[in-house]
Amino acid sequence: MNQRGRRCIGILLAGILLAVVPAAAAPQASPPRLLLAEEDTLDLTGIWEIDPLEVRADRLRIGDIVQRCIEQEEALREKIEAHRYTQSLKTVLHVGGYGEEADRLLVFEEVDRVTTDREGVRSVALHRDRYVLEDGERRPPDEEEEDENSSVGVSFGDINELPFYLEDESAYDFEIRSRRIAGNHVIYEVRFVPKSDFEIAPQGTIWIDTADFRILREEFDFGDRVPMPLLIRSLGPVIRERERIGDLWVWKRILVRVDLRIGWMRFVEKDIPDTVEFIADFTDHDLNEEVE
Repeated sequence: MNQRGRRCIGILLAGILLAVVPAAAAPQASPPRLLLAEEDTLDLTGIWEIDPLEVRADRLRIGDIVQRCIEQEEALREKIEAHRYTQSLKTVLHVGGYGEEADRLLVFEEVDRVTTDREGVRSVALHRDRYVLEDGERRPPDEEEEDENSSVGVSFGDINELPFYLEDESAYDFEIRSRRIAGNHVIYEVRFVPKSDFEIAPQGTIWIDTADFRILREEFDFGDRVPMPLLIRSLGPVIRERERIGDLWVWKRILVRVDLRIGWMRFVEKDIPDTVEFIADFTDHDLNEEVE
């Protein structure tokens, strides 16, 4: 891939900050009064009526839920002294269509052992592979495709941060779609859409575990309001999933799809893609917490 092609691909590597928050719920109905009926055979007279103890408590507002998510996340992150994990990243360039309709797929695979601590982020390369899928066959890239200076990647520098929409709930409308019981946990499914009809902002759904106030999963896209619309047709779905390791929550998987408008430039560079997909898996977590 030549220098001009790399510039086109480099456009994709803009950071993606993301979002969420829930809505208010209706008050619960008053509990029924308890009645003990009259029993003639025991010569009881009248009706006994016992007023139950009534406790009123509003359901958590979506703003409260979001704020608790942020506070819990920040508090637990402060406890992490070091975090080591294996990051497996696959980048797939769909050229001349998408999926089975594509003329060929260019696949980049990278596996790294990553260490994050107070000194920063370091990684050790464990595996690198590049190959082409064409006509149902896998083959090594040709000399041009193997250009050492040609690479497509995605930075996860901000991927551990909470979605930005959680910190700006005034810019979004939130709706609690459902509440589901899972064991002793209550899972909220929350839909969010931007209030502005013009601002570039995501829309989608998040799932929150209110027992720990953790975001388990995010799924969103940018609809018809994407950054760089002359080059990008659509951005999404973006899916992020987390899992619990001990008392802490870590990233489990991240998927991103970007559809482009630059396929017409293949007369300049044959490997200009129509779609780029990023798939990242995070495994073998080793967490060290601060000793108080």
